[in-house]
Amino acid sequence: YAIDLVEDRLHQTVEEIKNDGGHIIGYTANITNKQQIETIIDEIITKEGKINILINNAGIMDNMEPIGEITDETWNKVMAVNLYGPMMLTRKVIPQMLTQGGGNIINTASIGGLYGCRAGVAYTSSDGDQPAVIARLVEEMRFYGFEIAMVGNIKGFMDRYTDPVKIRPE
Repeated sequence: YAIDLVEDRLHQTVEEIKNDGGHIIGYTANITNKQQIETIIDEIITKEGKINILINNAGIMDNMEPIGEITDETWNKVMAVNLYGPMMLTRKVIPQMLTQGGGNIINTASIGGLYGCRAGVAYTSSDGDQPAVIARLVEEMRFYGFEIAMVGNIKGFMDRYTDPVKIRPE
């Protein structure tokens, strides 16, 4: 399953995966719209009976706007897509994953969260929060059969999260 706001981009992704022999269903939705996302996740759980993996890969840039010039509109939009959307999805799938004995959650991040000169203040802030979210998720889910990872161009940022963290009870 894939969710994208841009229908043409979603269609292209779906076609590429199908052309490579994969099976995928695409949903056009806004990652920041709680009702849309919860409806989609509920539909997937109804169809499949489970959710094994969540990959949070949505993200937008902020036009490299400096702190003194960024608008509330840009700040809120970037935070909604890059931070709230993944948190909302994660929060929605965790109860199902707990019921089924665990699951995999992967968030993407970039070096933009480490070096403020690589992006504007909103993107840097939203991306820099991803390691904290992953660290907290690892702490909360470590005894419940979850595998948690943060992937992307982040080597040197938090090395412990560049490779999947397998957290299974001993």
